[in-house]
Amino acid sequence: MKTQFTQTATRSIQVFLITFLSLLLTSVQAQTKTPGEVGIRGSASISANGFGTILSPAVFYKKGKSNFVFSLTMQKKMDNVSGVMGTYEYTLVDPQSMRDCYIDWLELYAFVNGGYHKSVYLGESASEQEGTSNAEFKADLSTVQLRAIEGYVGIGLRINLVKNLKWFNNTGFGAYQVMNAPAGLFYNSKAVGLSVTTGLSYQFGLGNKPRY
Repeated sequence: MKTQFTQTATRSIQVFLITFLSLLLTSVQAQTKTPGEVGIRGSASISANGFGTILSPAVFYKKGKSNFVFSLTMQKKMDNVSGVMGTYEYTLVDPQSMRDCYIDWLELYAFVNGGYHKSVYLGESASEQEGTSNAEFKADLSTVQLRAIEGYVGIGLRINLVKNLKWFNNTGFGAYQVMNAPAGLFYNSKAVGLSVTTGLSYQFGLGNKPRY
């Protein structure tokens, strides 16, 4: 049963990453004539991987209804730059392009992302659970660096606070895989689960009137 579950998790990661790349290439080809805009953003997220809170400073490039985000990933506790993440977002409800929309401060979007952690640590909660339930594992988990990949797909909201500044929130479903988990850990190195993200974005207007 465990083998079948982990195989499903691995396939899910592969599907999410392939979908992300496909959507990225398709959107770029379809919107070559649309003026682009750039911006910066920062977010905090928690997911099923057990790494705790992940902070992500990022830059983004917006083209039409598509948004391409490149992020660094960092762990709050150790100020550790753990890796990188790419995100593609597509705006489903955009008040500025919908004349019959009376809510001009709210946007709905879908997203897919994929990330790689080159050196990440288990979060406090996962480490405490491991220490409580796995007395035979003697290594100090605060020094154990892990390598992992993950991917999620989901839906989110953007709330317009002031001009060009937005608060965004999203939740997704996906999977992760730790590629170098030490032998003897009870921690599940492959699994599917949820992710929750919140953050702020600021767009610098280039070309047309800023819309993100």
